[in-house]
Amino acid sequence: MSRSMQSLMRNFFKSPELALHASIRDGDLPKLRQLLRSSTPVDMNDQDYAWGTPLHVAVWCDSLAAVEELLGAGADALAVSTDDDPLSPIALAARRGHPAILRRLWQHAPPESHANGPKGKPFQTCLVQAAAYGHVSIAADLLDWWNGWTQDVKDESLLWAARRWQVYVVELLLRRALFEPRVLDDALCSATDFKFLLPEESDIHYDGVDYLDLELLIAQLVDAGANPNTSSNNEPLVIRAACLVNLVGALKALLEKGADPNITDSDGQSALHRLASPVQVRQFQRTSRLNETGIRLLLQHNASSDQRDTRGDTPLHWAAFGSNLRIFRLYLSSRQNLDQRTAIEMRNDHGETLLHFAAAGGKVDVMEFLLAQGFVNIDEKSSNGWTPLICALAPTREGFTASRSKKLPEAIRAAQLLLSRGADPLVTTSEGWSPLHCLALHYDRGESDEAAQFASDLILRGADVEARAPFLVEDPKARSPILSRHLRPPWGSRVQGVFRDPSDWHKKIIPDMTPLHWAAQHGALGVVKALLAHGADPSSGSQPGPTPARVAGESTLLERHPELVEEIVELLVGAGGGF
Repeated sequence: MSRSMQSLMRNFFKSPELALHASIRDGDLPKLRQLLRSSTPVDMNDQDYAWGTPLHVAVWCDSLAAVEELLGAGADALAVSTDDDPLSPIALAARRGHPAILRRLWQHAPPESHANGPKGKPFQTCLVQAAAYGHVSIAADLLDWWNGWTQDVKDESLLWAARRWQVYVVELLLRRALFEPRVLDDALCSATDFKFLLPEESDIHYDGVDYLDLELLIAQLVDAGANPNTSSNNEPLVIRAACLVNLVGALKALLEKGADPNITDSDGQSALHRLASPVQVRQFQRTSRLNETGIRLLLQHNASSDQRDTRGDTPLHWAAFGSNLRIFRLYLSSRQNLDQRTAIEMRNDHGETLLHFAAAGGKVDVMEFLLAQGFVNIDEKSSNGWTPLICALAPTREGFTASRSKKLPEAIRAAQLLLSRGADPLVTTSEGWSPLHCLALHYDRGESDEAAQFASDLILRGADVEARAPFLVEDPKARSPILSRHLRPPWGSRVQGVFRDPSDWHKKIIPDMTPLHWAAQHGALGVVKALLAHGADPSSGSQPGPTPARVAGESTLLERHPELVEEIVELLVGAGGGF
C-alpha cells in the first residue's frame, strides 16, 4: 500500500455505501472480507465520483490481495469509472504500471471482451495506456498475450507514445507492428512538439534526458519511414521545431535526417525567416528569445538567408527588423550567392530595404551598421512612399505571435538617429501619413516628456500640425476570421494592403484627421500637449466631422483608460475645442 495514495484518499469514502472503498484504502483485508461476506453486502460495483469502484481503488492502491478478494466475490473487472477520465480497472492497471494486477485481471476477463476498447475510444484500452505512460515491459506483455489488437489501437498506441516522447515504447511498437506512412507522419508531428498533457497533469517537468529521448525518437520515426519534410497544420515540422527554443534537439534530428532547411510555409517563409525574431522558449510560458542555436543549426545545413517569401522579404530583412546586430551579421555573413553590398542594398517586392526593416523594428545598432556602410539611401521610398524615418515611428510588433511591441522610446531613438544623419523630416506617404502622424499612434500617458519634446522637434523642423490624413481603427463588424497578421500593426507597404481591403484586416478607415485627432484617438498625451503648444486647432476646423475631444471620448482603444481620456478631453476643451 502506497502511503501517498492512502493520504490522497483520506478525505474520501465517508459514507456507509463506500465502506468497501475505505477498507481497501486502509489496507484492512479482514474488514474487506467481512463486508463481502456479510448478510447485507455493500454493492461491490458502487462508484465513488473521484476514484471509481472498489476494484479501481484496489488498483490505485496496488493491492493484489484486494483484487483477488473482489474478483472472487464477483466484482466487474470491466466497469468503467464515471469521472472525467473514464477507465476500466484493467486499463487503470496498465496506466499505473502494476504488472501483477494487470496479469490477474487479463486472466479474469477474456481480451475479446475489452482489449480493443469501446468503439471509437482507443485511449481507454490498456495497450494505449501502457504506451502513453511509458510502461515498455507492460506494452510488450500485452503484445505477447494476444494477437487480436486492431490496427486502430496499435496506431493510437504509437501516436500516444510519440506525444509523450516515450522513445522505448515507440521502438517496441515499430519492431512489433506495421504502420502506414500516414500514421508514421502523424507520430512524427506529435513528437515534434512539447509533451501532450495527460488527464491528471496541469504542468510538465522536463529533465535533460527527455530532450535526448526526443532526438532518438525523431530519428527512429524517420528511419521507419516518416517524412521529415511533412507538415502539421500547414506548418513544416522544421519551422515548428525551430520556433520552440527548447526543442532545438528536434530541429537537429530533423535536419540530420534529411529535412529541407529551406522548406516554407504558406507565406513562403522559411525557418530562418521565423528565427529572425524572438520565439517561444518553454511550454505554457510566453517567454521568448532569439534562438541562436537553431539559427546556427540551420545555417550549418545550408539554409538561405536571401530566400524570398511571397512578399519578397528575405530572412535578412527580418533579421534587421527583429534580432540584434550580432545575429544580423550572422545572417549577413551566411549569404550564399550575394556579395555584402548587394545583400545590404537588397529590396523586397515593395521597394523596402534592410534599413526600412531595421528602422521599423527600432534596432538602432543594426541601423548604425547599415548607415556606416556609406552607400545606403537614408530616404529610400517604398512603393507607397514610406521612408525609414516613417517606419521608425510607426508602431510595430515582432515575433510570429506578435508578442513584443516596439516601445515609444525605441521609436524615438531610431527616428533621432535618422534625423541626425540627414533624413527628410517632411516626408509623407501615399496615404498622407507624416512622421508626426505616426508618432501620434503611440499610447503615452505623459509620464515623461520625451514624446512631447520629439513632437516639438518635428514641428520646429516644419511638420504641419494641421495636415489631414486617414487613420485606421478596429472594425467590430468585420466578419473575416482573425489571423496572426491581424495581431500586428501594419507598417510600410502593408498599410497599402490594408487600405485596399480594410475589412480583411478587421479595420475601417476614418478620413481627414489631423495629428491632434490621431493623438486623441490613440492616447498620445505628450503629442497632444506639444500640438496644442504649437497652435494646433482643437476644434474640427473647417472640415465636417468630430472634434479631437470627441474622438478621444469615443476611442475604443482607450476604454480601459478613463483617467487618460478625461485628461486629454479637459486639455482639448480647455484650449477651445468643443466636444
